[in-house]
Amino acid sequence: MSHRTPNLNKGFTLIEVLIAVAVLAIALIAVLRVINVAIGNSTYLQEKVIAHWVVEDVLANTRVGLITMPSAGGLQTGQNTMLGQNMHWQLQSANVGNLPSLKIMITVKDSTNKKTLDILQSYVLKQKEPY
Repeated sequence: MSHRTPNLNKGFTLIEVLIAVAVLAIALIAVLRVINVAIGNSTYLQEKVIAHWVVEDVLANTRVGLITMPSAGGLQTGQNTMLGQNMHWQLQSANVGNLPSLKIMITVKDSTNKKTLDILQSYVLKQKEPY
C-alpha cells in the first residue's frame, strides 16, 4: 500500500493576498483619478459652452437693438441666466478709425464675476443719430 502525503499547498499565502490587494488598490486609485479629471474637464467645457451662448446672445441682442450700444469707449454690463447658470457680461465699444462702425468686445465671466470664460470681438455699424 502506498501512502499519500497530504498536499498542503492548496490556496494562497498571506503575502500573495496582500500583494494582490495592493495592486488592485493602486489600479483603483488610478481609475478614480482619471474619472475625477474627466468630470472636471466636463464641467469646465460646459461652462465654456454656456458662456459662448451668452456671448452670442448679447451680440444678437445688441445688433437688433434690445441692448443699447454704448458710445465709443463706453461700457455696459449685465447678467444672463442660461441653463441655470448665472453669467456676468461686459460690452465695450471703440471707434474703428474713420469707418462708420464700432468694434465691440463682449466678455463673459462666471457667477462670481472673477473667472473670464469667453471673449468675443465683433464689428457693428454705428447707430445713426436721429435728425
